[in-house]
Amino acid sequence: MTVAVISGTTSGLGREFVDAVMGECPEIDEIWMIARRQDRLESIAAEYPRMRFVCLPFDLSQDDGYAGLEKELEARKPDIGVVVANAGVASAGLVEESEPDALERMIRLNAIGSTMLIRLCLPYMRRGSFVIQVSSVSAFAPNPNLTVYSATKAYASFFAAGLREELKPRGINVLRLNPGNMRTGMQSGVASHPDAAHGSTAAKLPFVDMARFARIALRKARAGCASYTMHPVYKAYRVLAKLVPMRLLTLFSWG
Repeated sequence: MTVAVISGTTSGLGREFVDAVMGECPEIDEIWMIARRQDRLESIAAEYPRMRFVCLPFDLSQDDGYAGLEKELEARKPDIGVVVANAGVASAGLVEESEPDALERMIRLNAIGSTMLIRLCLPYMRRGSFVIQVSSVSAFAPNPNLTVYSATKAYASFFAAGLREELKPRGINVLRLNPGNMRTGMQSGVASHPDAAHGSTAAKLPFVDMARFARIALRKARAGCASYTMHPVYKAYRVLAKLVPMRLLTLFSWG
């Protein structure tokens, strides 16, 4: 039985990946969904009676979340074909005005959580499997007002790029995925912050079609691609970030 493991599945891009895996990965027999709320996981599973699901109500920002996942893996010993490290959180605001707990949760979930998810799954993956590490266009340059978020996504990008080289001998690909604006709960939370409109560049940028984005990401990962950014605006921003000095680009990258 071949398994896909997807984190952050109860909304947004993670939810779209559930549909996309069923459409793009016919070899997948079972989907493991990881998110904090058991009821929402079970509600999603009930929509697809022909697919097998394992609902794992784990918080990947906490040590007991990793421990719970590790126990499930050891007990079931799955053949993992796909891992999508998608769970993440964003919070807008100046660092000095942000709650320390909120900053810590962002770092733990976006950086540590994705790292631990992938690390725990790797022993159960084989040649031809692939990992999708969800990063962000916010990783291309520091984003004032989203400083910690963009820093965690820069970590995710570097982690994915380095891991891809490490796993080449095993025939496992790692794709770093760079979403732009998406109509998700996370994006809404950022937009509703009282400081979000201050010099915000992100508010003026186009939205990504999440369903199409997830499907293309799976195809790219299977084909061995290293990264994928959707939409001409974000592709151009990625090129710009390579050409313009960071200190200058940061002036125009307010979140």
